[in-house]
This record gives sequence, C-alpha cells and structure tokens, in this order.
Amino acid sequence: MRIARFLLGLYNGPAFPFDLTDLRAIDRSLNNDCFAVLAMDSKVCEMEVHHYIEDGKARFEALAERFLDKE
Repeated sequence: MRIARFLLGLYNGPAFPFDLTDLRAIDRSLNNDCFAVLAMDSKVCEMEVHHYIEDGKARFEALAERFLDKE
C-alpha cells in the first residue's frame, strides 16, 4: 500500500498526497527503489511521470482504484 501511495503521489500529488515518513516503514531495498525513481524523475523532468509508460494515465488510475478503495 505504501508503494502504491508513493507512486500515486508522483502521478498526482494534490489528489494522492504521500506522507514522506512512510518511507521509514519500508525495507531498504524498496526505499532505495523509491529514491531511484525520484532521482530519475528529477533528472529527466521532461514530462509527467505517467507519460513514461504506455497507457500510463489509465494504469495510475487503476492503481488508485485497486489500492485506495481498500482503505
């Protein structure tokens, strides 16, 4: 759930706020992956994150429905 919230926060922060302290609760490997995604996005920064993957908007919206409806 934390990783879904992290990704959704990158996709649309105002709609899906992510509490950065949640990164403390995940294992080191996932934490490193999250920071790698942030680093990649900040270096490239040519487009919004959902444009990096095919059908990204639909995939992020499906992620939101799948994980956030369970809360």
